[in-house]
Amino acid sequence: MSTPYLILTDDQGNVYNFPETIWFKDTAQITPNLSNQHMLYAIGAKQTADGFPNTRQLAISGLLYDTTNSGSIESAVRALCLAIAKGGQLSISGDAVARAIDVRSPEIEYQWEHWPTYVQITITFNCENPFFIDTAYTTVTKTFAGNDSLIVTVTGCDFVINPIIEIDADQSVNVPSVQIKNLNDGGMPCNYNDSLFFAGNVLVIDSDQGTVQKNGTDCIYNFKPAVFPRLQPGSNELAYEGAAMTMKVSYKRCYAIA
Repeated sequence: MSTPYLILTDDQGNVYNFPETIWFKDTAQITPNLSNQHMLYAIGAKQTADGFPNTRQLAISGLLYDTTNSGSIESAVRALCLAIAKGGQLSISGDAVARAIDVRSPEIEYQWEHWPTYVQITITFNCENPFFIDTAYTTVTKTFAGNDSLIVTVTGCDFVINPIIEIDADQSVNVPSVQIKNLNDGGMPCNYNDSLFFAGNVLVIDSDQGTVQKNGTDCIYNFKPAVFPRLQPGSNELAYEGAAMTMKVSYKRCYAIA
């Protein structure tokens, strides 16, 4: 069995394999985004944040060697700096689950251990989404004749996730009103009302990006109140009210640790 190593794939698909001597420095703290606005003459406070985790800093550290044995390590340091400058998807070779974490804005620190053969290097990435997530979507699809529900069971997941919900008016009828409630996440209604949602149209509610589009065009103004559906780890019953259509729910599981 080969030793696992870190892989960084940038947005253009370029791949950089870190040497096996560079690994996660330590566990990073994952903290919730909590903001309390105290109200005048009120007891307690009003929560104004969403409860999702704050941005996370993830550090990797170790020795970077001159693998060419040429007596100079400048080329190895330069190759690493160029590879990580734009950030990308950080993953682990041979991982049991195909997952990665989006890393950006690297800070680099290094000091000579043995000039000019190897240096001790530490790279700290900024992670807007603090979790490792699946590299591919899991999708659940169901055709509705009308009011009904869809069960989405999320296994092996460590936190609440934001799905993409697609409503396809493929049943030869218009869908002027859509309501979705996750009965396992408080039952808050997600409402989309649009008299121009005709047969053949496709609505995409992207809870991760916070967008609502019909046929690829922004239509978030029909999304009131703006409550994006979430999925909890475990079983989720999505209750639907509206005309006949096909619903597709796509999600990526998240993992607190690598």
